[in-house]
Amino acid sequence: MIQGAKTVTAYFPKDTWYSLDYEVIKSNGEEKTIDAPMDKIPVYLRAGSIIPMTKSEVTTVKRYDPYSMTYII
Repeated sequence: MIQGAKTVTAYFPKDTWYSLDYEVIKSNGEEKTIDAPMDKIPVYLRAGSIIPMTKSEVTTVKRYDPYSMTYII
């Protein structure tokens, strides 16, 4: 870890990857340098993934909110 770094090097297996900011990375199984400033968490999802989602809430009570499924194309 390098103090004050604004990028990281990450390995992406062969596939298409999408960030939560809609950045697209097409990888042939290689390392890529990606932006990682202190105010952004670099999260990438593999194309074809299905992500269960629900609204967030701060509670200790059991909720019965519906989940939605998000398909990453």
